[in-house]
Amino acid sequence: LELLHPDDIETTRMKINLSLESHQQYFNEFRIRRADGSWAWILGRGMVIERDEDDNPLRMVGTNTDITDFKNIQQELKSYSENLRELLEISPIAVRIATDRGRRILFANKQFLKLTNRQGHAPFEINPIQFYADKEAYIDILNRVDNGETISNQLLEFNTKSGDKHWALCSYSPLHYAGENCNIAWFFDVTERIKADEALRLHASVFENAWEGILITDKENNIVSVNRAFTEITGYTSTEVIGRNPSFLGAGKQTSAFYEEMWSTIQNKGRWRGEVWNRKKNGDLFAEILTVSAIRNDKDEIINHLGLFVDITEIKKTERLLVNMAHYDSLTQLANRTLLSERLEQSLLMAEQNGQLLAVCFLDLDGFKPINDKFGHDIGDKILQEISKRLKEVIRNGDTAARLGGDEFVVLIANITSLNELYPILRRINSTVAELVDVNGEQHRVTTSIGVAIYPYDDVDGDTLIRHADMAMYEAKQAGRDGYHVFDSQLDQQMYENQSKIGLIAKALENEEFRLFYQPKVDLKNHKVIGVEALIRWQHPEKGLLGALSFLPYIESHDINVLVGDWVLETAIAQLLQWQTETPDLHVSINVSAKQIQHPDFIRKLEKLLAAYPSISPENIQLEILETSALETIQTAQVVEASERLLGVSFALDDFGTGYSSLSYLKKLPVKTLKIDQSFVKTMLTDQEDLAIVKAIIELADVFKQDTVAEGVETEAHFAKLIELGCFIAQGYAIAKPMPADEVTAWIRQYEA
Repeated sequence: LELLHPDDIETTRMKINLSLESHQQYFNEFRIRRADGSWAWILGRGMVIERDEDDNPLRMVGTNTDITDFKNIQQELKSYSENLRELLEISPIAVRIATDRGRRILFANKQFLKLTNRQGHAPFEINPIQFYADKEAYIDILNRVDNGETISNQLLEFNTKSGDKHWALCSYSPLHYAGENCNIAWFFDVTERIKADEALRLHASVFENAWEGILITDKENNIVSVNRAFTEITGYTSTEVIGRNPSFLGAGKQTSAFYEEMWSTIQNKGRWRGEVWNRKKNGDLFAEILTVSAIRNDKDEIINHLGLFVDITEIKKTERLLVNMAHYDSLTQLANRTLLSERLEQSLLMAEQNGQLLAVCFLDLDGFKPINDKFGHDIGDKILQEISKRLKEVIRNGDTAARLGGDEFVVLIANITSLNELYPILRRINSTVAELVDVNGEQHRVTTSIGVAIYPYDDVDGDTLIRHADMAMYEAKQAGRDGYHVFDSQLDQQMYENQSKIGLIAKALENEEFRLFYQPKVDLKNHKVIGVEALIRWQHPEKGLLGALSFLPYIESHDINVLVGDWVLETAIAQLLQWQTETPDLHVSINVSAKQIQHPDFIRKLEKLLAAYPSISPENIQLEILETSALETIQTAQVVEASERLLGVSFALDDFGTGYSSLSYLKKLPVKTLKIDQSFVKTMLTDQEDLAIVKAIIELADVFKQDTVAEGVETEAHFAKLIELGCFIAQGYAIAKPMPADEVTAWIRQYEA
């Protein structure tokens, strides 16, 4: 203020304070002393662009314009009217003189023509009101000038001939000119300054309303300004951060080398962009994508830094979730197949480089399926979660536990130098898994069978190692379960042969090479044939007639098992229809496998088959299922019950005594007949323990009101003992060997003669 003219100091201070307090634009004319001591007239304009939460002004921007020439012209017009026209013509400010209360132009200088984009005499032929965007404002000015008032520095918008918008600071004063009462107007074109002000306001609005957090620092890297998004993201207000180095936001997750590289890039390339972790005012960490740009002056010196950042914390959480979903099993949080494959390739590479062993262990839970069927998937899932937790605890750091699906797992055991290191780990896995699992107060116990493939003893790729471990796991199951088995090449060859045989069996079914033979079942007491058991044979084109044990075991767990079983059912029932005319009371027993009976369409297919042979009574059909198969799932018992209740087809429990049926399970299983396994029947005359077992089975059947059939009767001496024990139905070589269908009726006639 020391440079202002004494007469202008108080007015200037008052107008500045008014603008700061009232949200009005600052507008003022004042004189200021030049360096040579002379006075210059200045037009000052400004506005507040940033305030704090309490509406206190923080930043103000504006412009100062030298209007000395403008003022001098005004003064000279008053003093030198004789030189008026010449002065106005050469004036750098647009001037026009109008009469008829401002409706007709008498004089317009070049600058006025330029302002209105008119040439020659065109302005003199137009009512000046047409130049004004706000015509009402112009009329009001004319009325005030007519009353002798001088109007100064009115900001008005002009319409030009080209359609462009122009803005000017306009002053109007009464004037006697050329013998007429006129008014003179001065127009200071401020179009470019208005545009600059609008751009400045736009930039300020963008700065304040940007979604990104923005901070500006000085050349010493101290914060000079932040926007609203900065406060919303970090929790710090502008008052709390201005003057501070942005490093106070650091979370300590980036190294000093990271920041050295960042600032080197900014210095050399002018810009850096990357991901940074910082800390909010409340202590929470947040991730951001940060861009830092260097701002240079005309001398190529860095005078500011501009930082823009976006909070990507939620995006990072989503990324982690997606990575987790892509690499980990959702139920157990163990590695899934994808991550297992990656870890396996890494482990193979390390084993090769370090000259160490890698054990690929395939685990399958023993006894899990019956629990899952009986208690439901929720209980089963909790058991799987507990077993997975134990696996993670029992394996070493650096090893991998993965879940393939269902109750199958793979464990990678790396960095071992001998099998002696491996075996204790396998035993720990077996014993840990076998511990009781408590779920909702219920105690459950499962064990695990482990197959192991060792690299580089088994020098194959990762997928083959898993397949070999899977094959070895089946060996562990057959050896009694709850143990482990290490793969060898002989086992691989055996599996290959099995697959080949399965293919041959499928081809035999397609080529109709299977036959049914029938073994009679007789009533020993009454010397009557009560039925036959259908037994499959393979009429091999090269090897001749093959028994069931030479091919059925290979397809026990294969899908073709169901197709073969369906063929046996349909063929046996169709044969029973052919026998009806001669032996209407003959029964046929048909073996069904566990896989066949557990197929979801089993009952529907059986019902359809019975409907195709309406003359055959379902009571003449009995389905036989192995005791060991009946124990596999609750579903088996449900199918047996539904078949008898809905279709009238009864079931027999085959090879009874070889499984582990509990009395409670036997009571619930709705079978009509117990077939005493031939291993007990054959030796019951010489082995007192086997005799006791046969006797116990017969007595047990009596208690449950079930029939008994003795299998494997090989001598007539067995007949009397079985009758004595109360078992009257028998089959075996002492009665008849299995025979083709076309020999059955003749044999029956001969036996009963």
